[in-house]
Amino acid sequence: QNWHYSAWYDNPYMMAYEKLQSIEQNKMNASVSASYKLFQGAKLMLRNGFDLYSNEEVKRNPPGIFSTRGWHARGMYSVDNFTGHSLNSDLLFSINRKVGDFTIDGLAGGTIYYFKDKNLFARTRNGITIPGYYSLYASVERPDVSAYMNRKQVNSLFGKASVSWKNRVFVDVTGRNDWSSTLPKATRSYFYPSVGSSIVLSEFFRMPHWIDFLKMRGSWAVSKMDLGVYATNQTYSITTAAWENLNAATYPASISTGNVKPETNRTWEIGTSAYFLKKRLRADVTYYNKYNYNIQRRASISSMSGFTSTLVNIDETYVRRGWEVSLDATVFKKAKFQWETGLNWSKSHRFYHSLDPNYSADNLWTKKGGRVDVFADYYWERDNRGNLIHREDGLPIYSDYRKLYGFRD
Repeated sequence: QNWHYSAWYDNPYMMAYEKLQSIEQNKMNASVSASYKLFQGAKLMLRNGFDLYSNEEVKRNPPGIFSTRGWHARGMYSVDNFTGHSLNSDLLFSINRKVGDFTIDGLAGGTIYYFKDKNLFARTRNGITIPGYYSLYASVERPDVSAYMNRKQVNSLFGKASVSWKNRVFVDVTGRNDWSSTLPKATRSYFYPSVGSSIVLSEFFRMPHWIDFLKMRGSWAVSKMDLGVYATNQTYSITTAAWENLNAATYPASISTGNVKPETNRTWEIGTSAYFLKKRLRADVTYYNKYNYNIQRRASISSMSGFTSTLVNIDETYVRRGWEVSLDATVFKKAKFQWETGLNWSKSHRFYHSLDPNYSADNLWTKKGGRVDVFADYYWERDNRGNLIHREDGLPIYSDYRKLYGFRD
């Protein structure tokens, strides 16, 4: 140390060369694709992407240090290794044909997505035996060790069809089915479709001279989300040397019902786009409605079951409604100079669409049709005389609290 100050910081030279934290990161990305022309306008393509990473973090702390801040004062050495890889493989068939005034684009295929992450962490316990010797072998007591591994695979089949007529009417239809390894076997397969359409009205009707382009559009889509790794699998938590030199395995406090469904969002929107004044002014207006159901939640259960919670789909549902408006304008345009400006405005609120009789919160602001994104004060309430009091101890709110929290009679 060679340092006379012993309150909370150390010799800067020792800090620079002894108390170290190193991070080494290695990444590799690779991809390959091959395509084959089956006939005019039809193609078969195979794509494969691979990602690999290997990261190592090493910390070392010399004995006799003052500014420990989580680093053991008797010395410490730790190694944290992160490794993993992911694989994404696609087989796609695409076709593009023109029949009279119709143009048809089709796509069908399947994909396999897989990833695996691993972590191995080890740290000396209660200091190191030899100053300057940074190794797990130098641990005063048996080192602390932890490890985990996450794996997930999703298999998918999907298709898309796009049809346009004279570049005036457009219709898109999609469908996808996934099989996720993180869901129970009964609900592992789930399907979600979408449909969208747009019509260029300015191609059908004579518009005023100041309207250059006018389009109406609408869409409807369903999206679904699976669960995290081990969300439905019962895994033990391991504690090293919990009692003297004995390790402990703890069963999880939560249990799965075995039939959890993927969380689902249904969204529809309508909108319009228009260009004015020789496309110097452009406007876009959208209204959307998003319905959220099959909510996944950890629900409390009786501890007599041996667990404290269970993963279920609750009957509480939400709906989000909103507007989005954007205006863009070309204020000034010359051969070598152009000035563009834009304005955006949006409004969105989330509401309770329905409540669950067992799992929804029991309070005044949680009600059907009520706002989810409303501010509610959890600490203050009014007594039977209308006075503001603290919710826990019932004490009155004095004038300084009124001013601080902005309360008014």
